[in-house]
This record gives sequence, C-alpha cells and structure tokens, in this order.
Amino acid sequence: MAYFKFDPTLDDDRDTRQTLLVPLILQLVERGDADDAKPNVRLPLPSHARLRRVCERLIAEPASIDTLERWAEQIGASARTVARLFRQETGMSFGQWREQLRLAEAMSRLAIGRPVAQVAQDLGYADSRTFSVMFRRAFGTTPQQFAGK
Repeated sequence: MAYFKFDPTLDDDRDTRQTLLVPLILQLVERGDADDAKPNVRLPLPSHARLRRVCERLIAEPASIDTLERWAEQIGASARTVARLFRQETGMSFGQWREQLRLAEAMSRLAIGRPVAQVAQDLGYADSRTFSVMFRRAFGTTPQQFAGK
C-alpha cells in the first residue's frame, strides 16, 4: 500500500510554516501515533493508477463534493468497480477515505493556527458546527481543544 508524499514545491502560495508542517503531519498520519491520547488518522493511498488519480485530486481539493459515481465516470469505470477497488486497496470505503483525508487536512490547518470556521469552510463543511461535530466524533475533542485555544 502506498502513501501520498506531499511536495511543497507544487504549491508556492502557501506560507512557509504550512509548507514545513504539512509533510510532517502527513508522515505522522501514515505511521499512526502510538500515543492514544492524540488524534490519529490513517490515509493509505491505493496503488491502482486510476484510483490513485482520484485520491490525488481529492488531496489537492479536499472540499470536493463529487460523488463516487462522478469520480468513476471521470476515470472510466463503474461506481461498483471503484467502490470495490477502494475497499480492496485502502481497507475503507470511498466515503470513509474522504473523511480521513478531511480529518488529516483539518489537523494540519488547525496545527498552523488557522481559525476553525475557515478550516470548516475550506474543507467543504456547511458551517463550523457541522465540522466540529465530525471532528469531535472522530477524535473525542473539539477542533478548538486540538488547536490549543
């Protein structure tokens, strides 16, 4: 199973702090964290080329609300095939994988001090309350507590 390696040189408009922190956070996400008190996200990437393209596009635009059916259409496969391959290659459904991506991205953005409302908006949530509920469900802590505010 392969994992996404973030190349900070591809996105020059991000500030230096984020450029340095994002790869570190993604590396921690890959490995998981032995300390159960800290939030933990697993984000495996499929080795299947077409699925990999879907994942890379979602990583570039985590707020995307395109459905599995839409992604399947874009890569020339049936939604059933994509769903089956996603589970085989990542150990989770497409929806679960997308949520893990958003959680990883949320942790990254919160860690560099972005406001919760901005993170929620950037990740495609209707409002910060919806985002906070998802974050708390996943980690047992609020985004504000995670950010140390």
